[in-house]
Amino acid sequence: MDHQSRQKLRENYVELVRNLNPEDVTDFLFQEHVLSEEDCENIQSGATRAQRMRIFLSVLPTKNRNGLAKFITAMKEAGYVELAELLEKPVSPEVVSIEEGQEHHASSFPFVEDERLMSLKERLEQQSIIVTSMQAEMETLQEELKRQSQSFESNEKYKRTVTVLNELEKEKAEKQKVYDEIYEALLNDMNKEDEEQKAKPSSRTSTIRTPSFTVTGGIRHYAKIKCVLVGDGGTGKTSIIHYFINKTRLESYVPTIFDNRSVEIQLGNTMVTVNFWDTAGQDGYDKLRPLSYADSHVALLVFSVTSQTTLNNVLAKWHPEFKHYCRKVPYILVGNKTDPMNDQKKLYEIRKEGERFVEAREAHKAAEHMRASKKTAFLCSAHTGEGIHKLLESVAEVGLKRMLRVRRRKDPCLCM
Repeated sequence: MDHQSRQKLRENYVELVRNLNPEDVTDFLFQEHVLSEEDCENIQSGATRAQRMRIFLSVLPTKNRNGLAKFITAMKEAGYVELAELLEKPVSPEVVSIEEGQEHHASSFPFVEDERLMSLKERLEQQSIIVTSMQAEMETLQEELKRQSQSFESNEKYKRTVTVLNELEKEKAEKQKVYDEIYEALLNDMNKEDEEQKAKPSSRTSTIRTPSFTVTGGIRHYAKIKCVLVGDGGTGKTSIIHYFINKTRLESYVPTIFDNRSVEIQLGNTMVTVNFWDTAGQDGYDKLRPLSYADSHVALLVFSVTSQTTLNNVLAKWHPEFKHYCRKVPYILVGNKTDPMNDQKKLYEIRKEGERFVEAREAHKAAEHMRASKKTAFLCSAHTGEGIHKLLESVAEVGLKRMLRVRRRKDPCLCM
């Protein structure tokens, strides 16, 4: 068969595959007893329409000749003359391999792929497998590259963090060195300005020397600071001052309007006189109270650990009020009356009144939130003296630092 005839036959076959449904044909031929049920199942095993049509045309010539003649006549009438003539010619069958190892006898049709086409198809399938494998390798490489990139970014962040921390540590050390030099210089200058403090103290002044700040070198400098106590009435502000001075508890409670007393404490080779200003916590003195804030170096914001309400008032009222008038002055959060915490009878009475104890963790969190000095709350008892001396040391230390900064910068503490 020449090339032109093969091409025409190929076109007939393609058109037949496109327009003829093998399922409908096999059902018809099965009813006409041309094909058996097994033949129909073999034809349906083809994966595509073209494969099913190829199996159908291979099986048909070996079946009922009368039925085949009718099918050939129908194909001629439908215009598939070349295919019909090909089915009329007796051809020796050969075995054609089908999916899953099944075999069928098929005539050698010219439209079945020749060896060259089959070879190209196999090579194409091999290339497809290679491409698929390369795509999988590329995806694996991309994932690995992504992981390495993330690891690199993480290492870079760690290096930058370490660098920033080192720079901050270096800056902190430099500032601390400068501050220490200024501190020493100012203490030396104070010697000339405060000579009059060497005179005898007034009758209302007592001296407390705490072991942690006392040195054997003697007193070389004198300083005076002002500390104002702020908080609700009945929280023990007056009792704290009384214990600072007399080292005993205050036996009776008398509401304070305004009062001030002094106490001395030695810090290193410096004697610090702390002038305490007691204020009224009642609402009726809201307009007079700020007058006592002037020139303060440190403040004590006092609450009672036996009353959650007093701590709430420090956060809602006393802290905002003091910061309004003394914007730059440091302050210490003080929780007084820790002595009833071990007395079950007093605990019962407090709970009966609807109050509850303020836990230490809660007090420290409040101090950190309001940015109090030392970033912690000082818990003490003006009844037993627990924590009082430590509080006095902190008052003197924080107030002295503030006084030195004010003298150095000529910075007023009162901001009205």
